[in-house]
Amino acid sequence: MTNEGEILLAPNLGWKKVPLQQLLHNKYQIPITVENEANAGAYGEKVYGIGQKSQEIVYTSISIGIGVGLILDGKLYKGLRGFSGELGHMTIKMDEDPCRCGNKGCWELYASEQALLDQAEALGYKNVTLDQLMEAAHNGEEKALQLFEDLGDYLGVGITNIIHIFNPEQVVIGNTVSIAERYILPAIEKRIERNAIGFNKNDVQINVAKLKKHSTVLGMVAFIVEEFFHTNVHELISE
Repeated sequence: MTNEGEILLAPNLGWKKVPLQQLLHNKYQIPITVENEANAGAYGEKVYGIGQKSQEIVYTSISIGIGVGLILDGKLYKGLRGFSGELGHMTIKMDEDPCRCGNKGCWELYASEQALLDQAEALGYKNVTLDQLMEAAHNGEEKALQLFEDLGDYLGVGITNIIHIFNPEQVVIGNTVSIAERYILPAIEKRIERNAIGFNKNDVQINVAKLKKHSTVLGMVAFIVEEFFHTNVHELISE
């Protein structure tokens, strides 16, 4: 997504170069704020959630795909054209399974909710949901417990890479998969302990989003409130 509200690429939606902000403004004739979901989640956790005391936060939005929002030096980092944080599409397996983004071996192919559901189906669970797998794990089903452990391990692989790249204070796990924290966190932490360089892994906190499924919504609220006051103060100064 660009800084002007254009969706450059949303492979899980099949969108490419969609001028979403302009389309919505034309339809509703009101100011429209468009932001990447993971960016909004990161900002929500920074302003209202678990990241209020941190200046370096990596928010991982784990759902059907994987998105990443970056708070660097206390500020949302968006990159040159607003396209930063696409770490769900970093390659963790060379020349393996094709991804909808056009790459192969992307992290989200192995560590997303969709990956979990696909693996569950391969093990005989038909039309299963995340909640149903959670219930199965709660009831002690070995297949379900192993699915979550494998998911956590793959999440740990990507998060270890993130730790090495950004050296953050916090990595926050958000969106739908965060509800399975009791089943995935041990595997995430085990993988980080095994693979992360010592001085990196000793400093970082691995947390689940405090705002749960509301991280993104509250992040958008923060964006809109700040824009409202910025615009109105600017207009008062101009007068």
